[in-house]
Amino acid sequence: LYLQTNELSGQVPDWICTVSTYDLTDNLFSCPLPSCCSAAENGLCEPCYSSVPAPAPAPGPVPIPVPVSLSPSPSPSPSPPTVPSSERNALVALYDSTNGPDWTYNDNWLNGDPCSENWYGVECDSEVQHIEILSLGS
Repeated sequence: LYLQTNELSGQVPDWICTVSTYDLTDNLFSCPLPSCCSAAENGLCEPCYSSVPAPAPAPGPVPIPVPVSLSPSPSPSPSPPTVPSSERNALVALYDSTNGPDWTYNDNWLNGDPCSENWYGVECDSEVQHIEILSLGS
């Protein structure tokens, strides 16, 4: 999980300590950090701030969310494979806890399935059933 230098902000969730390989350095996280990635341990979430500096505004227009219709489709069609809900939920928790709406690049995040909807920075295996790479560096 490599999310360094992406202007992520908010609290780093404690579940990061369960991820085997990660680097969250040079973002705008709030203190305190989980003990596993603080300066006293490996420093892979440093620095942290008691008050977060405002990120630079993103260039261009702000994307407007499009409502999703919950009505059934008129003709049944096979649905694409989806990632396990545990993987999607982990990405949503990361997005929510790091101020995802203010990420520099957050295209398609929270829209449907991370793989079939092409969430920015998410790469999936060839069968589109598991997330293989998450790269959100700027």
